[in-house]
Amino acid sequence: PDPVNVLAFTDGLVERRTESLDVGLERLRMAVSTSDLPIDRLVTSVVESLAVDGSSDDIAVLGLRWSSPMPPSDPPPEHDRAAASSRVSAS
Repeated sequence: PDPVNVLAFTDGLVERRTESLDVGLERLRMAVSTSDLPIDRLVTSVVESLAVDGSSDDIAVLGLRWSSPMPPSDPPPEHDRAAASSRVSAS
């Protein structure tokens, strides 16, 4: 599966006194929906495009890119399992 971006943010990123919260959330959705930037550049781009100059509200953004886990490696050979088991038993 494709990696998934997760952004956590404070309200200062999307709220404006003169408009509905839905407008700010839509602006955020548009800013991230077409981006395939690395996560650090995506966060920077979002802040630069949505932060309002002169705003006294705080802005914090945390970005996480969730990728599918690596496939499991081959199990160890049988003799390695037996040796590991005997070491655990001896402890």
